[in-house]
Amino acid sequence: MGVDIGTVIAPCGSLLIIDPGYLGMWSHDRAPELPDGILPPDVTAQANESVDVAIVGRDAESVGRQLDRQWNPHFAYDLPRESAKELATQVEKIAKAERLDARVEALRERVPHRRRADNALAHGMGAGEVQFHGVWAGVVSGVPGRELRVVAEPMPQDDPDPGRLRRISVIASERDIARSEQFALVVVDWARLMLVDLDAVATWKHDEPIDGLADFAFWGRDAEVVVKQTGATELESGVFGWRDLAVDEAANRGEQVERLRQQQQLKFATDFRPHSHHYQLMQQVRASSTESGVVTLGAARACGFMTTWGDGIFELHRDLDAHGGLVQIRIELGTEQRRQHMRQLELRTFTSALVSKKILEEDQPVRFMYREAPDCDEDSGWRMFSGLETPDYNDSAENIAIVPMSAFAEMDERVDKLLDEPIGSVFERREALSEFEPVTDWAPSDS
Repeated sequence: MGVDIGTVIAPCGSLLIIDPGYLGMWSHDRAPELPDGILPPDVTAQANESVDVAIVGRDAESVGRQLDRQWNPHFAYDLPRESAKELATQVEKIAKAERLDARVEALRERVPHRRRADNALAHGMGAGEVQFHGVWAGVVSGVPGRELRVVAEPMPQDDPDPGRLRRISVIASERDIARSEQFALVVVDWARLMLVDLDAVATWKHDEPIDGLADFAFWGRDAEVVVKQTGATELESGVFGWRDLAVDEAANRGEQVERLRQQQQLKFATDFRPHSHHYQLMQQVRASSTESGVVTLGAARACGFMTTWGDGIFELHRDLDAHGGLVQIRIELGTEQRRQHMRQLELRTFTSALVSKKILEEDQPVRFMYREAPDCDEDSGWRMFSGLETPDYNDSAENIAIVPMSAFAEMDERVDKLLDEPIGSVFERREALSEFEPVTDWAPSDS
């Protein structure tokens, strides 16, 4: 059962699907230069010296696909100059070896992000992937200009991931779906996504306050120490600071808080929040039970929401009717691949193993390991031994240590790659650097 989380209106007929945290880097119809202050100055300078190239000639698309450098085989954007030279050499080598007509042409001017979206739509026949500053967004055309529902489908309550989202859909029509296709991947680094009219995004104010005001917020271990010394108030659960200040005053409060951090060696996080469009969106997201919000940009309406899976790379699909008309756009969040990745991440981040001290204190390798039913949420179920332990040794709790799972990637990569094996798994090896082999004549107890 889906849950409505907002609506979108795309008067231009095309939607951009992007992590709104990246919109401070979106150039739209300007030269695609990184603004100051987002990345370190040397990285920004290097990025802004990059070049864009086109692969041209009768066989350009064939050669571009063989290279597989970027989604659109006709272009390569944001290349360091040396990389552009290497690409030209590669294209020349392939063309010569296979007697194809293709070559690289450096473009005289960098390609603005709006035009990259047009190039993607043209190549993808109405949908595609937009590369900018090394990350990706999606774009799809054929979107009706009226108000469209944005629907979230949560994972079932009996699923291992209740509360997270399986997918987000934009409903364009009620017609039957005749075919579906994945048209892009979208990169998320701020745990959120937004659907916005491709033209209206030009009016988006990312860091610039619309009303001349800003908030300053802080939270974390020592936040309440700062509250007592500054008179800050609670803005939301566990978050303190000041709202609706003039921008200069909010900046001054931030400097005051930062001085306290340095003078007293306090630990907390801070956030300067100018009343921009991004601020409007995030205020709604923080207050909403669906973690979503809607922002009006002239005649357009954008909808943003948290992924519920954090950061990552997510699939974008479109469903079409028998005549090629758009039925819906889908953002697939809870794919099986994503869920497996989360299981692996959670296992290594939040759980531990029981490990013999012969491994930890005598520098012995893991030679025998098995996974039984965990004793608690923090227990992975893995038990690891050197193979030199006696029964009496193992019976003493003093000889067994609790070790975070994250440590095994550094300790032994052969152990690390087995950690996702299921409960009941048993492995052994004879030598420290040999590969593990499954054990079939012994099993851990069920208790």
